[in-house]
Amino acid sequence: MKLPLVLVAAPLFAACAWSQQIVTPAEHLGRPVGGDFTLADWKEVSSYYLRLDEQSARVSVERLGTTPEGRDFLAAVISSEGNMARLPAIRAASARIADPRGLDAAQRAELVASAVPVLVVSIAMHSTETAAPQFGMEFAHQLATSDAEPWKSARERLVTVILPCTNPDGLDHVCEWYRGIVGTEHETASMPKLYQYYTGHDNNRDWFALTQAETRLVTKLLYEDWHPQVYWDVHQQGQLGERMFVPPFRDPLNPNLDPTIMSSINLLGTRALHDMTREGFSGVATGVTYDQWWNGGNRNVPVRHNIVGLLTEAASVHFASPVYLERSKLKAPGGKGEYAPGVNFPLPWPGGWWRLRDIIDYELAFARSLVRRLARAPQLFVENALQAAERSSAKGRDEAPRAWILPSDNVDRGASRRLVATLLRGGVGLPRARSKI
Repeated sequence: MKLPLVLVAAPLFAACAWSQQIVTPAEHLGRPVGGDFTLADWKEVSSYYLRLDEQSARVSVERLGTTPEGRDFLAAVISSEGNMARLPAIRAASARIADPRGLDAAQRAELVASAVPVLVVSIAMHSTETAAPQFGMEFAHQLATSDAEPWKSARERLVTVILPCTNPDGLDHVCEWYRGIVGTEHETASMPKLYQYYTGHDNNRDWFALTQAETRLVTKLLYEDWHPQVYWDVHQQGQLGERMFVPPFRDPLNPNLDPTIMSSINLLGTRALHDMTREGFSGVATGVTYDQWWNGGNRNVPVRHNIVGLLTEAASVHFASPVYLERSKLKAPGGKGEYAPGVNFPLPWPGGWWRLRDIIDYELAFARSLVRRLARAPQLFVENALQAAERSSAKGRDEAPRAWILPSDNVDRGASRRLVATLLRGGVGLPRARSKI
């Protein structure tokens, strides 16, 4: 009887030892995550994900390309060992869900039953929104190592793709600027140059034109490589409004968007408001500040591809310097009405100190709610995406306009080529006409 006990105990001990070898973000940085007056630059952030890749079979870091200034642009894929072993099949299934044309009933049912939902999380496109790169490190660590819920179920039932920073160049510029002014009278001064080489803050206006290296890399990941069912874009906003905006978005609704994709956005955002309020996170608002009409943003364009596009906007600090905010200075969500409890703002924040660490905690709370909901009903979001794709295909087949024609004899052939290249990068199908019209 002793021999079986030894054989059982040894793997458990090995698993425990393996878990202990995985470094935490704080250990990697050599300081607390999100501490006052400190930021993590791209070398610190990127090297943490590479260490996770080395230490865990649940993490794989992919180099997607390079930024305008030559930094590596990375994506970290996190899931269970079993899912990681069959990533090509999971990616193929997501692609088929995004374009289900030609599936028969049996193939469709098998696809829904077997597919693993894919969640993509994009971080720190705006480099002055400084909390998210450190949030992402903690999020990745929890997904890769924790056996507590919801992280364990999320690892087993989802594939999560984290973009550690969608503007690594800007992250370094902001860190260098802040490190030079922190502790001086200029500690809150804005950086006197663009943090994205060509577009600055307007890098979040490029998701339809695709002129920048970063937007092209993310777009390829979304519409060629992964075809996720859910996409979360992590942002920060001004200091005086709600502590965090979560969906639903405000009315009026854009009628061109798929209704169940929009209802899924509403579902996940409302659940996050509920979960975060239950956990004591005050100042979370929904349904007022942001809409879904703008076609150029990172969280909006994926919705046109039948992806559940989520946006969070946390209140900011001065880079990593805490701010003290009197309640009398705070504004209602969207600047409408008095600063008081409401249907879309059930628990106002009372005011006081607001720190970088607070932003990270709010973002982690939203992450817990999001992956918990996705992991509890993974096939719901798979089938929802497939049904939305089927409705889109039916409209293209049965309703006008069915297509637009791009003449091959256009006078400005260079403009035509640029348009075609942009459409192809954005996942738009461009079949060649078989005869002259």
